[in-house]
Amino acid sequence: MKAWIHLLVIAAMWGASHVLVRIATPVFGPEWLAWFRVLIGSSVMLVYVKLSKKQISLQTNWIPFLVVGLLNGAIPFLMFAKASLVLPASYLSILNSTTPLFSALLAGALLNEPFSIRRIVGMGLGIAGVALVEECGVISFREPSTLLALGEGLLAGFCYALAGIYIKRRPTKIDSEVLIAGSFGVSSLIMLPTLFYSQVSSTQFLNSDPTLLMNAFLCIAFLGVGSSAFAFLLYYRLIEKIGPFRSSLVTFMIPIFGILWSVLFLHEKLVPTMLLGVGMIMFSTAPFMKKPV
Repeated sequence: MKAWIHLLVIAAMWGASHVLVRIATPVFGPEWLAWFRVLIGSSVMLVYVKLSKKQISLQTNWIPFLVVGLLNGAIPFLMFAKASLVLPASYLSILNSTTPLFSALLAGALLNEPFSIRRIVGMGLGIAGVALVEECGVISFREPSTLLALGEGLLAGFCYALAGIYIKRRPTKIDSEVLIAGSFGVSSLIMLPTLFYSQVSSTQFLNSDPTLLMNAFLCIAFLGVGSSAFAFLLYYRLIEKIGPFRSSLVTFMIPIFGILWSVLFLHEKLVPTMLLGVGMIMFSTAPFMKKPV
């Protein structure tokens, strides 16, 4: 499969993930949805690793599993699920696209990579794009709940960026399949305490509409198998094939698919200025394309 096809497939699945989260979270609650997502993803990848006859080596790799499990699984999955109770799926996908901007900031702060005028302009354009989407979109960010949801979405993007820096610079080499299986597995254990704080009771869950319940189960199944296990496997393989920075192009395509799926399946309103904001975010990455971060 060619690299650009990989990019499109991953972007389509990750863009769809925000729509699926938006559908399933009201039924399961953010905590249960995020936990099921990492649990299913880890189960699928553990089977794959077992069939590939590779070793997890938890005693040796528990630190990378813990770090990646927190930053690339538990925290962003939970934050996006919480934010989905307030924000439309199209907004979630746009917030997801800020990850490369955080990556650039972290690279400058942690890896001592210089910030040129071009990169400063790029950062400003990206921030302006996010602000434009917020100001001209279909909801107001003056309510505390929406401001909190915005912060949760940005925190998720920051965690993805920090995880990317760690994965690229980790001291020991770990197979992609093993890293995904181990990190999701550890993430599922870390998230167990959060289930006690879920506001969705068993009575409320069992009394849900059967059709709605079935749709939510299907959404979680796809989130775990497709958007988590399969998409991350493709992504890590793409990193090995074309490098980490070129692979990050997928992040810029997520808003396109996220908005498309949101309009088609959730009938969310599309405001033209939102597309302008998305374009500004995507163009803001141009100054960072000269050198990997």
